[in-house]
Amino acid sequence: MSARTDLHDALKAGLPSTYRVLPYPTDDPGHVAKPTVLAYQRTLTRRTASPDGVWDLALEVWVLTSDSNPARGEDALEDALWKVLGVLDDLPWLGIATATRVDFEGRFPAYQITLNAAAKKE
Repeated sequence: MSARTDLHDALKAGLPSTYRVLPYPTDDPGHVAKPTVLAYQRTLTRRTASPDGVWDLALEVWVLTSDSNPARGEDALEDALWKVLGVLDDLPWLGIATATRVDFEGRFPAYQITLNAAAKKE
């Protein structure tokens, strides 16, 4: 298993079935009719002072929603964010760095969550 797979599986299991969870980055998540979560690994960095092969992982989770009404859209986005953070908070191997409000590809209100973890090569 990889950190990306573990992250995807935890989000899929912990979020309501009305959420769509994609385990890869994409510029086009398709039609966002329900909360959509992208979860993937961004970088791997070898710890130079780590002779035992430990790597630092940077992961990202994006939370997207869509609503033509801005007020309802923000409410839905914040609700989805807190649900996702609730799942992430329960993962002891993962550290949450930041959650930043952004517009995904200029099309969807979103939060970008940056995460960190460590892994040892198998």
